[in-house]
Amino acid sequence: MKRFVGRICVGIYERRNPWNGYSNNLSKALPLYGGADPERIVEIFEDAGLSDVAVTDLSWIRERMVEDKPFFYRFVLGRAYFMVEGRKEVIL
Repeated sequence: MKRFVGRICVGIYERRNPWNGYSNNLSKALPLYGGADPERIVEIFEDAGLSDVAVTDLSWIRERMVEDKPFFYRFVLGRAYFMVEGRKEVIL
């Protein structure tokens, strides 16, 4: 509900449609389009054969994005920012 109200506020403030994005078909085809927890991404990396998988918190990015914006952007930009990295052995 907070995100919905936040998007309405963004639409009014920026005078644009805040729901513009990918088509429904494309959105459904992107497995991580709606966001995912870091734990889920780690599973995907490990299932792909990567080792030494690590997650780095990048929440400072979100903080910088909202610091000069009106308060309702905090609801719209609610997703987490993180980096997941791993190693994959190359077999020649």
